[in-house]
Amino acid sequence: MCGHTPLASWLLAFGFGCTLRTMTTGCVFCSIVEGTAAAERVYEDDFVVAIMDIHPATAGHVLVIPRNHSQDLWHIGREDAEKAMAAAVRIAGMIRRALGPGGINLVHATGHAAWQSVFHFHLHLVPRYEDDGLVPPWPLDQPRGEEASLRVVADKLRSVSAGAAATQASSQAGPAG
Repeated sequence: MCGHTPLASWLLAFGFGCTLRTMTTGCVFCSIVEGTAAAERVYEDDFVVAIMDIHPATAGHVLVIPRNHSQDLWHIGREDAEKAMAAAVRIAGMIRRALGPGGINLVHATGHAAWQSVFHFHLHLVPRYEDDGLVPPWPLDQPRGEEASLRVVADKLRSVSAGAAATQASSQAGPAG
């Protein structure tokens, strides 16, 4: 039995059967990294595995997956994030040379509200072609934000950043003595 989650039901309804059971009981990306789940690999090194997305938005849609499991952007370690981004740059070059797209989107989702569906940090590299039918996630003609509103949010972000920096500095200084 594949499990009784909405995702498992959807997978069964669309003919995926139990082959993706790891999505409901474990991490399918960890299985791919370990080699126990099939995937079309296009690149790998000591830090990441890159595979063809099985539901490509366009031809050449690749996923860059860190070997170390991290749920999302809020949980990934700095080194794993740096290595994933460096691999994304390298693979974007491979996509450009092999497929000649007019552009590329680098996409990531953290959390249900952002449409994350596999809870192992990963980056999508989506080659873009003229008239490929994809649309931006928000209107490109958004009205300009009000300066006062932007400042309020920026102040909140800066205050958290300053607090984090102060906490980090005090923990690096060691115990007072």
